[in-house]
Amino acid sequence: GRYVAYYTLSIHIMYSSFLFIINALGILNTVITADTGSIASSNELGGLFGALQASESAAGMLGPFLGGVVSYYFGEDGATSAPLMAVLAIYAFLFLFVY
Repeated sequence: GRYVAYYTLSIHIMYSSFLFIINALGILNTVITADTGSIASSNELGGLFGALQASESAAGMLGPFLGGVVSYYFGEDGATSAPLMAVLAIYAFLFLFVY
């Protein structure tokens, strides 16, 4: 979805691909929360969910910053898609690591 949204010239296709990304992330976050709720005891769930929310918030702050750094240092000479390629590489690594 991100690849299509980045390279398309149509605003309708871009928002349509973002719709799929947002829905997938919402479903994935729900599944992760439900699965992690079963690995901790009931008296540790609050701390676990607090740590998960804190890490998600930190990723929301650090992600755009790191994307800007990657774009600044590697975005010259026509390589403006360096942040996108970095995100896709991280997704591929995580997919291979998890599966």
